[in-house]
Amino acid sequence: MTVLDRVMSLLDPRRIVGVNEAGDLEGHGVDLLGQFRDSALSRRLQRSNADIVASTAAIFAAVRWREQAITRPQLLLQERVGGEWRLVGTTEEPWAHPLLASLARINAATTYKQGIGGIERGKLTNGDHFWIKRRDGLRTPREFEVWDGSATVAYARKDRPWEPEYFEHWTAAGKRERVSPEDAIWFRHIVDPRNPMRSLTPIGAIRITADTNLEALRYQQRYFDQGIGAGGFIAPKEGNIGPAEKARLEEEITNNWIGTDNASRWHFLEEALEIISKPMTNVDLQFTELMRWGVIEVARAFEVSPITLKDFEKATYTNADQAAQQDWETIRNQLDATAQELNEWLVRPDYGPDFRLVARYAGIAALQDSMKTAAEVDDIKLKGGRVTINELRLRDGDEPVEWGDVPIMPGNMVPLGSLPLAEAAQTPAMPEEVGGGPRSIRKIIERDEQGRIVGMREVSE
Repeated sequence: MTVLDRVMSLLDPRRIVGVNEAGDLEGHGVDLLGQFRDSALSRRLQRSNADIVASTAAIFAAVRWREQAITRPQLLLQERVGGEWRLVGTTEEPWAHPLLASLARINAATTYKQGIGGIERGKLTNGDHFWIKRRDGLRTPREFEVWDGSATVAYARKDRPWEPEYFEHWTAAGKRERVSPEDAIWFRHIVDPRNPMRSLTPIGAIRITADTNLEALRYQQRYFDQGIGAGGFIAPKEGNIGPAEKARLEEEITNNWIGTDNASRWHFLEEALEIISKPMTNVDLQFTELMRWGVIEVARAFEVSPITLKDFEKATYTNADQAAQQDWETIRNQLDATAQELNEWLVRPDYGPDFRLVARYAGIAALQDSMKTAAEVDDIKLKGGRVTINELRLRDGDEPVEWGDVPIMPGNMVPLGSLPLAEAAQTPAMPEEVGGGPRSIRKIIERDEQGRIVGMREVSE
């Protein structure tokens, strides 16, 4: 770090100056007392969402969990062949398709999981996140430059204000860079109904509470750093005492008054002294209830359970499993939305409408109960002849099998009206006996060991 950099760090109110182990100045931005704004209002106005994530444990935990969780399901690339979707490969098979190669390594400094997790973090922190396509000589995207949503603005078309005309980004060097929509992938959390070019973030929903909490913590930190923590003050009732007498009294108080061993003891003094200031208790600094908002409100805003944020006060074995399933349903919905954004702004415009990305959740244990229910429904449809094996395999991204196009029917069921049931169901004409009334004929259906119908015979009675 140069001398100029050190001077600029001192002048920049957004940076907190400290010294690392190497003796170099560094900025870490988490010391609340270092936010030396003119007032609480100015601090709130200049405090970014990233500052809140870095300074609030519950928000940090929520963002971090969702950022990691969304990378665990697998993304599949499928190709439409005829009327069927067939598997091309996964992001773990970059050689299978150029799209998978670009996703497997977002850029020279970003892996696939860092890129997908960064999308989720950008949505939760800024509402928007951008990948800028960097193409080769054939105009095929080879890597993506990541743009932070807080430094990027979408400008709407005048004739169609719900569509972007271009995106403008402020670089770290203070320059503006502009790209067209076809060169950008725009990821959004919730579209702001007040302005379709902006997006909402869960931090915005709890921003007032978060700012108030940080100011309360700042007050508490200021008290501990600058408050007078004396146990109390004692002064003579009349006149003054000399240094020697003062030292004697301090030693006597230290030896005979202070500590648990001296608690509740009676003391007799020859001097006339009085306590002019009693010790301050922690009652005035109890921010426990204020801190309690963190887990509950953050869990509500970020759509995760308090148990996921490590609040086990009301956790049981039963509701812990239910909470995990609900949390992963949130991740499923969010990843499906991200996959749709990738399909809309990357796959279809650059690789054609016959390709698509889909997410697979087979490896997520918390979702297996809902997947078991779906499998039971599929089994009912299979046994009822409504779908075939290959139809289900293609839906799930698996390769078809040779025998998978034949409908499956239970062996003891045949279509209504087929032989020999149709003959058995018909009411036969009753032949007449010679010289008298009608003759009774009973038909018996014959079955094999497996219960399948093999024939029918008539018995005259």
